[in-house]
Amino acid sequence: MALNIHQVGATVGEIEDAVQEGLTAQGYTTARATKVDSLDAAVTSRLGAIVGIDRGTILVNTSSGSLTNTATVGAVNTSRAVLSHLGHTIGSNSDVIPKSRITLTNSTTITANAETSTGAYDVTVSYELVEYGG
Repeated sequence: MALNIHQVGATVGEIEDAVQEGLTAQGYTTARATKVDSLDAAVTSRLGAIVGIDRGTILVNTSSGSLTNTATVGAVNTSRAVLSHLGHTIGSNSDVIPKSRITLTNSTTITANAETSTGAYDVTVSYELVEYGG
């Protein structure tokens, strides 16, 4: 049933039928719609509300021979926390290509590891730690 839903005088029922026909033609079904409607609740229930966010940086001084350093953060539930690597910067030489990674070592410690392609430089690693409630 092709219907111009902008036509003057179309009833609500006719418009609903036209919309349903269009959705069905695109592969949408009542079963899919129900799943999509409950998706937001499922995602929210798995993560819960954000309890806290901690952002910071860790300086890894590779010039001192160290390839790791740590940051101490407030205690988090490690099974409900997400640690994100926000990037890194290098001290004084833009030609150096650093590599870095971070790990939530335990409930209060983030460990940063860094290496440089040549030489020894200061690498500042940025992180974000988000804890979700249960």
